[in-house]
Amino acid sequence: MASGIAFGVVYLVYQPFNAWITEVFKGPALPVTIVTFIFCIVVSLLTPPSTHTEEERVALVMAERNQEKTASVR
Repeated sequence: MASGIAFGVVYLVYQPFNAWITEVFKGPALPVTIVTFIFCIVVSLLTPPSTHTEEERVALVMAERNQEKTASVR
C-alpha cells in the first residue's frame, strides 16, 4: 500500500514522470499495479518464515481471546 501511495505522490508532483506515464500507459493504473505487485513480492521474500507451528499459533490466539474475555467480564 505504501508503494502505491508513494507512486501516486510522485505521479502528482513530478510533472515529467506524470507526462511519461500518461504517454506510455495512458494513465497510472497499470504502472502502479505493477510497482505494488513487485513491492509485495520483495517484502514477502524478505519476511522471515514463522517459527511457530499452526497448532502453536492457534493456541496463542485462543489464549489471548480467553484473556480478553476474562478482562471484559470484570
